[in-house]
Amino acid sequence: MDVRKNKRVNPQKMAVKYFFENCDPPGFCIEQFEGKGRGVVTVQERKCGDFLLNYVGDLVSENVGSIREDLLSSGFRFFFQWKGKKFCIDASDEPVDGPILGRLINHGDKKQINSKMKVLETDDGKPFLALFATKDLKKHQELLYDYGLDSYPWEKNIIHPWLKLASMKDHPCPRILV
Repeated sequence: MDVRKNKRVNPQKMAVKYFFENCDPPGFCIEQFEGKGRGVVTVQERKCGDFLLNYVGDLVSENVGSIREDLLSSGFRFFFQWKGKKFCIDASDEPVDGPILGRLINHGDKKQINSKMKVLETDDGKPFLALFATKDLKKHQELLYDYGLDSYPWEKNIIHPWLKLASMKDHPCPRILV
């Protein structure tokens, strides 16, 4: 009798795989959250350490990202340091090839957060961002991470387009399962 244990796939290798495929892994959907707009929930249980989603957008220098943020604060720019240099992933533009959900994960306070952003490197030496579970997640649980900022656009009484939607029926993709 051949008994094999289910071997867990390396979460970082999964992140790289989905990054190069430019798609999300299955098992996530978009939901509307009062006061926050769209957010992402998992539709299956996840384990602490599991790869969740990539944060995809334009990779630019910190300087370029700051200029873009000063021109229009979007809430979709992630600033980070990697190998002594400062970068920004600008995910402000809505993907046209289908949803890339990492950009829609909402901020949570220290008691709420259940995922963490990590900087990974592609085989060709470029950085990219991936979210990993920091605790076990239940089915239909919203994904949240600490954005790590001193202030947030929604605290400045700026009404952003993604918060103006009256309901998900007004959104071009009301509830998307990926």
